[in-house]
Amino acid sequence: MAQSGLGTATMLARLAVRTQGTRRITLAIAGTALGLGMTLALGWAWSMALGWRYLALDAMVRAHGTLNALGFGLLGLASLAGLQFPPAHSGATAMPVLHLGRPSPEALAALAAGAADTTPTAPAGMLHAPAPPGFRRDRWTRSAEHHDFEAARRAVTNWRAQAAAGMALSPALPPIEVGTTLAFAYPVGPGSVTGTCRIVEVTHESDRFGFVYATLPHHPEVGEERFLVERDPLGTITAVIEAVWRPGNVITRIGGPATRYFQLRATRRYLDGMTTEPTTTGHQG
Repeated sequence: MAQSGLGTATMLARLAVRTQGTRRITLAIAGTALGLGMTLALGWAWSMALGWRYLALDAMVRAHGTLNALGFGLLGLASLAGLQFPPAHSGATAMPVLHLGRPSPEALAALAAGAADTTPTAPAGMLHAPAPPGFRRDRWTRSAEHHDFEAARRAVTNWRAQAAAGMALSPALPPIEVGTTLAFAYPVGPGSVTGTCRIVEVTHESDRFGFVYATLPHHPEVGEERFLVERDPLGTITAVIEAVWRPGNVITRIGGPATRYFQLRATRRYLDGMTTEPTTTGHQG
C-alpha cells in the first residue's frame, strides 16, 4: 500500500512539472505530502517486522493522517479537479479550469491554441431541440436602454457582454464567425475559471444579430449558449441569452448553489453589457 502511494506521489510530482502557476505548487505539495506520509507508514511497518526503534503508533498515525488528509487529500483533490490537457501535439501546457489568480494573456493564448484541435463536448444544435436528459434549458431577456440597433449589434461584436462580466478573452476580440475558437478567464473571488468554446452558429439579419458557441473539453460546463439582440416592429431592442447545459466537471457538479450563483451573476452582467448604451465601442478585456 505504501509503495503504491509512493508511486502516486511520483506521478503527482511529474504532473506538477506539466502544469503552471499556483497549480504547479499545490500539486508538488500534494505529492510531497503523500510521499512523506507513505514513508512514515512504510518505516513503521518495517520497524514492526524487524524490531527497530521508531515512532509510537499514535504519533505516526497523527503525522501520517495529517499529511494524507490535508496535504494529499485536500490539496490533491483541489489540484486535480477540473484539470484539462490540450492535445499532446499542440505544444500547449496543461491548465486547470479553476485556479487562483488569473492566467496571463500568454497562457490564455496557449489554451486557445490547444483548443483549436478539439471538438465540442455538446451535441450539435442543442438549442434547436428539446434538452437531452440531464441538461437544463435557461433563457433570459432584457430590453435595451436605447433604440439604436447598430449599437446593440456592436455590443455583440465587441463582446461587451463578456467585458461587463469581467472576462478576459483570447483572442481579445474574437471575430463573430463560425469556427472561431476562443479561451476565457472569468473572475471568481481571488481566483478564476477558465474555459474554451467555439462559435458554431451566427445570426445576421436586419433585425436580429448574434451567435451561438459550443463548449470544448476545457470548460466547466457542457452545452451551447446563445447571445442575441433583436428589434421588434416598434423598435424595441431586446437582448436574449439562452443556454442548454449541464455541469462539465467535478467542480461544477459538487458546487451546486455556488455554481448557479456565479452563473446567474455572469448572466446579469452579460445583459448589462448588451443593453446599456455604450460609451465606448471597444472591448477592453
